[in-house]
Amino acid sequence: HGTKEEYTIGTAGSHGCIRMYNKDVEELYSKIPIGTSVIIVNGAYGPFGTGFRMVKPGDRGADIFAVQRRLKQLGYYKGYVSGIYNEDLKVAVHKFQKDKKIKIKDKITKEDYQSMGFREFE
Repeated sequence: HGTKEEYTIGTAGSHGCIRMYNKDVEELYSKIPIGTSVIIVNGAYGPFGTGFRMVKPGDRGADIFAVQRRLKQLGYYKGYVSGIYNEDLKVAVHKFQKDKKIKIKDKITKEDYQSMGFREFE
């Protein structure tokens, strides 16, 4: 949504909202039908611009979206790339960890990201 408080744009001060300049909201409103699903996949420094976070099943985000895409490219993930750490992703992560001789765990850690070929600030 738009905001009159433009200084808040780009900060983590909301409860999941994406704050935008009002002029940008107006432009999108004329182009995108209401109800269109949106997935945010990048920021100024990519999905890992603030570093690697440890994620677990149920978490959501651009970093998980990137992991799903990478594991799909590598032949591990067969599910829909959604940015949600679901059961299909957990199975793929476990297989990847086993093949790379990484401790098998539900969480995705820095070691896992690096083994997938990701680098911080990618």
